[in-house]
Amino acid sequence: EGHAWLHYDSTHHAYALEVNSQRVWDYAGGGYVHRLAANDVDGKMTELPEPEPHDAEAKAAKKPESVVNEFNRLLSSQLDAQRQFFDERIAREREAQGAITELAAARLRERQASVESARGAITAEIAKDRQIRKEIAEALAAEQLARRQQSALEQVNKKL
Repeated sequence: EGHAWLHYDSTHHAYALEVNSQRVWDYAGGGYVHRLAANDVDGKMTELPEPEPHDAEAKAAKKPESVVNEFNRLLSSQLDAQRQFFDERIAREREAQGAITELAAARLRERQASVESARGAITAEIAKDRQIRKEIAEALAAEQLARRQQSALEQVNKKL
């Protein structure tokens, strides 16, 4: 048994690509999935000739193979439709995620502006606090001076 058959038998991967002919073999269906291959000359897709059956048994097997081919075409079209559906769904999800991200970014910018505004207000309040503390210190120093002067005047008055 060949490597590809052993792989199919162990993993149930039903399709294998023949490297030389570029045909896809269906192990489950026992036939080729399609009859198209890339032309070696220009790379365009060309239909491969179907091998001629040599005996009556091979001719009888050709009819189920056509059913398998029809099934494979139907399966392929359904898979393409599903891929398109999910690609569109992913695109919508990405678009929605982009909108959510933009909204979050806008909210972040608003909050950052609010924080900066609060920082500015706090800085201004700190400056006012320092000014008030300075004025209080000056007032206390002036009060102490006034009390010393008052005490000195009271002593002069007692002496008079």
